[in-house]
Order: sequence, then C-alpha cells, then structure tokens
Amino acid sequence: MNRTIFRTTLKMWCSSAGIISLCGLYFLCLLGYSVCNIIFTERQIPEPTFVHTFFLLPFIFALGTGIIGKDISSGVLSTVFSRPIARTKYVMAKWLALSVATGVIAVALSLCEQAIVSVTYFYMPDVNLFTTIAERVSLCFGLSATMVGLSSLFSGNKNMVVWCVLFGGMFLLIQLAQALPGMYFGSYFSLAWMAQFTPIVKAIGEFTTSICLPWLDMTMVANTLIPSAATILGYSFTVFLMLTIAIWRMNNLEVSYAQQ
Repeated sequence: MNRTIFRTTLKMWCSSAGIISLCGLYFLCLLGYSVCNIIFTERQIPEPTFVHTFFLLPFIFALGTGIIGKDISSGVLSTVFSRPIARTKYVMAKWLALSVATGVIAVALSLCEQAIVSVTYFYMPDVNLFTTIAERVSLCFGLSATMVGLSSLFSGNKNMVVWCVLFGGMFLLIQLAQALPGMYFGSYFSLAWMAQFTPIVKAIGEFTTSICLPWLDMTMVANTLIPSAATILGYSFTVFLMLTIAIWRMNNLEVSYAQQ
C-alpha cells in the first residue's frame, strides 16, 4: 500500500465541506433512527440484520463514487503513474482508504448505539455488539472493493451508475423469473416453460448480488460450520476478484500512458 495515496485520499474527503456535511447529517439521522428503534423495542443494540447494515450504503457511495474513475477522466492518474508508484499499491491504497473511512463510521455508529443503550437501560456490551460491528465493517471492506473495481473500469462517476444497473436489473430479473412460470393467459398461452430457466437466473442473480453487496452474515457464520465456510469463502473471492480487476486495469493503463 502506498501511504501517500492513502493519506491524500483521506485528506481529500476530510477537506470537502459537502461530503462532511452530508455524511454528518446522514449519520445523525441514522443514529436517531437507531435510538428510536432501541427505545420503542426496549432491547439492546439492533441485531445484525441486513436492514441495519444496508443503511451504511450511502456512506460508501458518497466516498467511493469515482474513487479511481475521477483520476482517469481528469488525467490525474497519468501524472500519478509517472512517479515510481506500483499500480498494485495504488489500488490497495484506494481500497483501504475507502474501507477504513467507512469502517470507522460503522464502528462509531455501533458504539454510539451501545452507549445510548448502556445509559438508558444499564446494559453492558455483549457479543451482539461485536457481531454487529463485524457485519457492518465486512460490508464496508467488501463493497469498497466493488466500488474500486468498477471505478477502474469506468471513468468519472460511472461506477455508481453501473452498480445501480447491476443490482436493480438482476433484482427485477429474478423477480420476473419467479413470477412468469405461474402466469397463465388462457389454454393457448402459458409461460410455465420459463420455470426451467429459473435456477440459472437465480444463480446469476446471486452472483451479481454477491458482487454488488459483499458482506458477512454473522448470524449465518455463527450458527453452523458449513455456511460459515461458504460465506467467508464467497466474500473473500468477491473482494479478491474486484481488486484483481482493478489491478489488471491499472496495469493496462500503464501501457497506454507509455504509448502517449
């Protein structure tokens, strides 16, 4: 990892009044929602479920949109690569900067939730706190890899557009594939034949979802050994794949700049 790129990326976000304001306002809204959830349900920190983890996506999108693509479209990347900086270290620095920044937000949110619970109900932290933090941080590191990988392939802020198309498109396709086999429009027109393609469509949808939302379901990890191994392996593969794509793309850009 290149420490200069890592620090420069973090300083760029910290010096942006717009990013700080939006993230700060959303953090307060999210904390307010968690407080209401805790008070009205009279329980400790919200259980590690997809709903609460999903609320962290705007932080990752705000910081990760165009994290490499902006450097490509503005020409900054050619200047950066003119220096003795390894392309692999550049990618890793961008990924770790985004992962650490969003991970800190995730941890801070969890600790604030627990602090409110401890003060209100005098409950001490338990394993639920650590599983929640682990699940949220896993989303930060996993989705950061996806944002870096997509941003290396598409200039500007297009990685956000591509993510929305992939996730939304495959979600609609899966829902449509499940609904079509049951549709019946008369004795001469039936779509039951679509049922044979449902497993294929579901497999494609699950793979695309693992790319768009790589995270660790801590309840599944803790329950049984086999789902735990499969979940961790799939998560690790997604992170490795997206970072490998980004590194491959950067190495190809090195050749193009050398030819200019």
